[in-house]
Amino acid sequence: MSCSSLRLFATSSAIAFWSGTLVAYADVTISNKTTANVTCSGGVCTATAKKAVLNVGDLAAMLAAGDASVKSGSAKSIDVDQPLSWSTTSRLTLDARQSITVKKPVRVAGAGAVTLTYGGSDGDLQFVGKGKLDIPNPGSSLIINGQTYMLASDVASLAADIAQNIGGNFALANDFNAVNENYNDAPVQIFTGKFEGLGHTISNLNISERLDDTPTGLFGETSGSVVRDIALENISLSANKANHAGAIAGRNSGVILHVKASGKVRGHAPYVGGLVGYNNTSSIVEKSSASVNVSGSGFGGIGGLVGFNLGTIDQSFAAGNVTVSTKAPAATLAGGLVGKLSDGEITNSYSLGAVAAGGGGLIGAGNIAVLSSYSAGQILQNGFSGGFVGRVDSNSVQHAYWDIDTSSESQGCGQGDCSNITGLSDAQLKSGLPAGFDPKIWAQDPEINRGYPYLRNNPPQ
Repeated sequence: MSCSSLRLFATSSAIAFWSGTLVAYADVTISNKTTANVTCSGGVCTATAKKAVLNVGDLAAMLAAGDASVKSGSAKSIDVDQPLSWSTTSRLTLDARQSITVKKPVRVAGAGAVTLTYGGSDGDLQFVGKGKLDIPNPGSSLIINGQTYMLASDVASLAADIAQNIGGNFALANDFNAVNENYNDAPVQIFTGKFEGLGHTISNLNISERLDDTPTGLFGETSGSVVRDIALENISLSANKANHAGAIAGRNSGVILHVKASGKVRGHAPYVGGLVGYNNTSSIVEKSSASVNVSGSGFGGIGGLVGFNLGTIDQSFAAGNVTVSTKAPAATLAGGLVGKLSDGEITNSYSLGAVAAGGGGLIGAGNIAVLSSYSAGQILQNGFSGGFVGRVDSNSVQHAYWDIDTSSESQGCGQGDCSNITGLSDAQLKSGLPAGFDPKIWAQDPEINRGYPYLRNNPPQ
């Protein structure tokens, strides 16, 4: 399936929260500057020009007195650039024609409420840097694009709520440290609804799976769902008998957007990934990342981000190391980003982690459909290996690169057709964007990402 087909799929089904590739516009900025080009009346503030400012103190005063709405009006998007908190029962409404970008914490300290409305052809909800939305009061209301979300404050509550309605809308109300919780299987077995993390972090989640033939991760299996805006920090996932394993989802048949994970994932499952074990046909992993050390001993694919990909991976990266156990079958495939690629696509993505097995810096093996992507991790030779891919079954590649110096590999692939896979020295890769890398999507700075190209809408943090 082509990228355009996947995008149509995402917007025409329950996956209406998927976004495009453009950077959000910061048109109405909620900041500490003086209010300008904004008209406020009856608790509603509307931008009267393409660039406008609403002072955060003015907005806080309105919320202290009653409900307050910010509308993009003549502008397009809303950018929350300063911390905001209120303790009344007031509702804050952010209504943008395009995107809402939250760069600093927003906290509903009392029993207040929040409504978020965004859209347009490339509109998105983004939580950047320290941006998040805290709604810890269980009686508070959250409405996003006209749909009500049930709030949960911890993993156990989230799992229990979803078990009662696997197709519902749910949101994480706050950051949560799961150090005192241990799971023998995926906390959420199957999910078909929408989950909004609101920029929050779940830290120290421990899953030691013991059941046969079940996918495992925070979500075991997602189907027609949206999982977005969540970070898993220092996860420990051990998949002993599962068929697929990944930090956020063992098996994904939906959209995963703005999700990141760090920690370790290991297992005997056929497909093991830092973020997703098995990314199914017509599924999307976008603007997501994994700094996860992944190890496996199964017979399938092991990848820094995804074990086996049949869908689309876009504007995503992996930075963890990938290892194949000495007990693994000889056919096991490892890749810095994806273990095995089969009729899926990788666009505008990269990997930096070492691959300690036969395979490739970006992909272990498969039908290679790749656009504008690179790898820069070390390849420890074991069997067939290549700087970019281990084994090529079919080649549909444009603008693919690997770092000759860091990989210690002089060839782009170990077996098969290496057409359009180009080796660059470390200095070349850091000296400017490679040919075919769109500067609207990619950027480069010596102080960011060790000087390697990085994604504007998914920078390393």
